[in-house]
Amino acid sequence: MRARSHYAALFLLLAAFAGGCLTSASASQPGPSCTGKHIFIGVRGSGEHAGFGDTIGAVKHRLGRTASGFTEFESIDYVAVNVMDPRLWGMYDASYAQGVEQLTNALYLNNRQCANNSYGIAGYSQGADVVAGTLNNLWKSSSAVDRHLGVQIDAVSLLGDPRYNSKDVAVATVAHKRAIPILAVLPSTHGGVRPVFPKALTAKVRSWCLPKDLVCDLAPATAIACATPSHLCKKLLATQISYHLAYEKTGYTTSAADWLAHKTRGPIVPSATSPPVRPAPSDAPYVGDWHGTLLQDKTQNYTIDVHYTGGHRGEKVATVSYPTLGCSGQWLLTQASARAIVVREEITKNSHCIPEVDITLTPLGQGTLDYKVSTPAIVTGQLHRR
Repeated sequence: MRARSHYAALFLLLAAFAGGCLTSASASQPGPSCTGKHIFIGVRGSGEHAGFGDTIGAVKHRLGRTASGFTEFESIDYVAVNVMDPRLWGMYDASYAQGVEQLTNALYLNNRQCANNSYGIAGYSQGADVVAGTLNNLWKSSSAVDRHLGVQIDAVSLLGDPRYNSKDVAVATVAHKRAIPILAVLPSTHGGVRPVFPKALTAKVRSWCLPKDLVCDLAPATAIACATPSHLCKKLLATQISYHLAYEKTGYTTSAADWLAHKTRGPIVPSATSPPVRPAPSDAPYVGDWHGTLLQDKTQNYTIDVHYTGGHRGEKVATVSYPTLGCSGQWLLTQASARAIVVREEITKNSHCIPEVDITLTPLGQGTLDYKVSTPAIVTGQLHRR
């Protein structure tokens, strides 16, 4: 992933202050014969210890000791890279991307067990960035399963969001008139103030920003004073960092938990006589014979036939032929997640075809796979089970 350089400028200042194998899973939805559960998922902030971390741990603790309606509690296992360590600044982008992938996978795997589950999700600091990014991705996706998951998310609590938008009046619960989130002042393709959430999501999301929090309410005076390292810069940073660490002490974690409980107390799907649907074998969405028509660079059409037998990462999992082109070869599994797989295609017959490409296959349900190649040519299409 691209290294996210936008934290570098800020944490040069912080340094002065301080130093004086996933398996593939089907995207098809199980039937309704399962008991839906209210599941809380928490995403910790930068540098916090494994699990929920202190801040989201406080949200979980309140939910667990009140009549919140939640019956299961899960934390997202991702790097949550400690951006206070200058050696790790360049890893934020990869850490964020991993968090989004892990949260999405957790939702997919729970959905595979029972599509009637509902979710309350909380994120703090980097975790808030991960949660908001995931929610927007699901909502904007063309995948029916992604959109289903977006609907099943009842409520989201964000604490200390580094892209906090005080003008998103339906979402921002501490609407400072001039709140400046840290990613709005540091250069980044991902940064800037978070766009206003779509109208359909405003009833689901609440975002808390403690005034003077360095991450979501960077004071202009701090930015000016820290243009060069100074004693005043260290003093202002110390003050603003202390606010970022004070969400439990100031009661905002209680507010975040109560919001989730309020939105998730509705009745869950009644229990049915049959047990929850168990995940299918990892190769189930892909195993079999497939045929499709592909479009390359928006100009050339040709057909494809695939015999997918399955296997582990690094192994041959399929044979492939392109009848129109007279090429054939094999697929090796290189990546697998709950949403899709990536295979490396190696052409072994007829060298005028591209010798090697990486292909992403995404189950769309109803015996259909989405096929996509991004480089060295753009190839898209759908494969249909024979």
